[in-house]
Amino acid sequence: MKAIKYLAVLALSAFIFNSCTKDVAGPTGPQGAQGLQGPSSSYFVTIDSAASVPAVWPVDNSAPTTTYNFTIPNVKGLTNPSTSIVDVYYSNSIRSLSAYYTPLPVANIFASGDGFSYYFTGYTVTVQYFNPNTAIPPAKVYFKVVVITNP
Repeated sequence: MKAIKYLAVLALSAFIFNSCTKDVAGPTGPQGAQGLQGPSSSYFVTIDSAASVPAVWPVDNSAPTTTYNFTIPNVKGLTNPSTSIVDVYYSNSIRSLSAYYTPLPVANIFASGDGFSYYFTGYTVTVQYFNPNTAIPPAKVYFKVVVITNP
């Protein structure tokens, strides 16, 4: 009687394990049509430098604190200011291998409490330097303007 039970359990186990095998997938069907190409953007880079002379950094009398403006006119790629993305970076060096550009706005560059910010109107980018000690930047600085356009 025990042998019949063991044989029944063994047969049932073999049946269950054999029924668990996976079927092989059939052939892949045809590929669908290619979808539409999404919009692509292009970018433009303008690099300009600002010397440490008062003529380059005129005072912005409309600002609430002592602020100096440096204007970058005719920025490359800024054809539609309402749909373009504009990013501005600054560096103390122009050499390609050692130049490290920092994104604006940034603070505490040359003195405690000073800094750079920017805005753009039309096709011109204006970099602002503010300093609580009422001084222009003490060294020549380089600005990289990156414009990403939306077609």
